[in-house]
Amino acid sequence: MKKIHGNSVDCVITSPPYNMRLRVLNNKYITRENTDSKSREVQFITRKYSEFDDAFSIEDYYEFHKKAIKEMLRVSHIVFYVISIVTGSKEALFKLIGHFNKEIKDIVIWDKGFGQPAIHGSILNRGYEFVIILESNAKLGRAFSKSYFARGTMQDIWRIGRSKSKEGHNACFPEELVSTILKGWTKEGDMVLDPFAGTGTTGIMCKSMNRNFILIEKQQKYVDLINKRLGEVRCQQTMI
Repeated sequence: MKKIHGNSVDCVITSPPYNMRLRVLNNKYITRENTDSKSREVQFITRKYSEFDDAFSIEDYYEFHKKAIKEMLRVSHIVFYVISIVTGSKEALFKLIGHFNKEIKDIVIWDKGFGQPAIHGSILNRGYEFVIILESNAKLGRAFSKSYFARGTMQDIWRIGRSKSKEGHNACFPEELVSTILKGWTKEGDMVLDPFAGTGTTGIMCKSMNRNFILIEKQQKYVDLINKRLGEVRCQQTMI
C-alpha cells in the first residue's frame, strides 16, 4: 500500500486474517498446533489458510492492523473492514476500535445465519461478523460523506450466508456482501482496493460491476487463482 498515492482510491473493501491459530491454555496465549485436536471440525474452523499460520501475538496483531488501517485511510476516504471476534483477535480488535474511534463512522452486523459450533465449552457460537466502516477525516455524526443509497434503504444488519471455501482458503468473502458495499458506496469507474485479497472476490465483483480495482495478495497460489477467476468474469452491460 505504501506504493499507492494518498487519496487515490475511492473505497477499500477487505477482510484480514482473524488470528485463528492463537488460543488460551492455563490463562496464557499459545499457538494452536495441529496436535491440539484430532477433530476435523476444529481443524477446519481454525485452519483458514494453507500457507499462513495465522498466529500473531495479541500485541503484534494489534500493531500490524493499526498500521494497515492507517495506510487504508491514507489512500482512501472510506474503508470497509470485515472482522470477527475470536480468541486471537478479541483484545486487539477492541483496542483498534478504541484507537480509531473518531474514524469509525458506523458498524454493520454481517449475520451469517448460524454459528459454527464453538471449539470449547462455555463459548458462544459466532454467527456474525463486524463490518467496521471507517472514514478519513470523518465529520461528527453518522452521516457518510459520500454514499449512493436512498434514505431509509440501507439496513445495519446484512443477512448473507457464508461463502464456500476455494482451493485451501476457508475464509472467502460472499459475493453479495461485496456487491452490497459497491452498490451503496461506489459508482461505475471508481477505484476499489483490497489489500488482503485472498481468492479475489472483491476484484471479481468489481469487474462484474464495472469498477476498477487493485488487489494485494502475498501468496502466489491465490494470485494464480485470482487471475483464473478474473478471466471467467463477464462485465455487466451498462444501460443507456
